[in-house]
Amino acid sequence: MYNPNNDLQKEVEEVFKEHFGYTPFGERMKDIQNEFFELVKWDSIANIKEEAGDLMASLIQLCSESTWDYQDLVQNSLEKIKRRKLQYQALGRKTKIAILGGAFDPITNGHIQTAKFVLDTSKEFDEVWLMPAYKHMSGKNMASVEARLVMCESAAKVDGRIKVFDYEIKHKLAGETFNLFKRLKEDEQYKD
Repeated sequence: MYNPNNDLQKEVEEVFKEHFGYTPFGERMKDIQNEFFELVKWDSIANIKEEAGDLMASLIQLCSESTWDYQDLVQNSLEKIKRRKLQYQALGRKTKIAILGGAFDPITNGHIQTAKFVLDTSKEFDEVWLMPAYKHMSGKNMASVEARLVMCESAAKVDGRIKVFDYEIKHKLAGETFNLFKRLKEDEQYKD
């Protein structure tokens, strides 16, 4: 049921009514289809972002015109995805992860920008996992592992695709890339 107190949905509805007037259902569906095709034709992140906004606004307006609360629809979809977790796993789509290791003593905006750059430009990865080193390979003194983990967790909050992976710390590894990935490939939890 449409919630008139939803500020974003209300604003979208007001702007659409003011600038476009009444839109019949068939026209709204064509509008959504056109916005979708505009979205998928672009390669540049800036254009994709703009077209995604246009498509979302049209979808939110469809919700208003149909007396649906878009937040309810999204919540229902999230619940459906959660219920189908095993089904999706069986289909074989695996999350593609890039690991960004470092001392992170301290973690900087540069580390986070690097992670975001990989995610936004490579189109190969779903997530970047920040992996703080257990100890510095050159023997340099660092802040405690706990402090560095907290810093990484805090910094990762800027983007839901950035996670913190404490594997090297938990297993007290020496920071050697070859040995780390050899071990990960043998670990039942991470080998795939």
